[in-house]
Amino acid sequence: MLFFFPPASSRRRLVFVVGHSIVFWASRFAKAMDWATTSGLDAHFRFIWAGVRGLRWSALVPLVANLIWQHGMPSALIIQLGENDLPEKTGLGLRQAIVADLQILRQRMPGTKLIWSKLLQRAQWWGAVRLAKVDKARKQACSAASRFVLANGGSIIYHPAISFNKLPVYRPDGVHLSDMGHQFWLEDLSWALYACLDVC
Repeated sequence: MLFFFPPASSRRRLVFVVGHSIVFWASRFAKAMDWATTSGLDAHFRFIWAGVRGLRWSALVPLVANLIWQHGMPSALIIQLGENDLPEKTGLGLRQAIVADLQILRQRMPGTKLIWSKLLQRAQWWGAVRLAKVDKARKQACSAASRFVLANGGSIIYHPAISFNKLPVYRPDGVHLSDMGHQFWLEDLSWALYACLDVC
């Protein structure tokens, strides 16, 4: 994909990218491909990747607090998290937990732009009995988080190319992304950051 880069910023803004294995593996793919440089984002942002395999939603607030303690307050916080909770929590319980913690982050980080990366579909949901029920809960959680983030001046990252019926974007396990999937995910992240260059 070709990017038309805006002029370099006078200061590089700090961005935390937090989440589960999607972030863990995407960060490694990004470093191997020198993504921040080739996308032009390196001129504007300094990335702290915090991808923890198997991460659950309940660990988000402590994780972000630790990152702030280590690196300072970020200009933007990108969150890709919640999928691992879906087979285990009720849809209502997860929605309530997500909105409550986003409210905590909003209060503790008033100058930080929240960027919600929509919960991804999966070809397989480990531990789930009814796949349709899990996907319904995913959509409901996405809607609740998106409404809160947008109402509080944040942004949403959409992933139209990452779908359970597009198997080449997944590894054979149907859960983790392939290199193609990582490329799409990072492109979506790039567009979201460029869109908020003047407000992050």
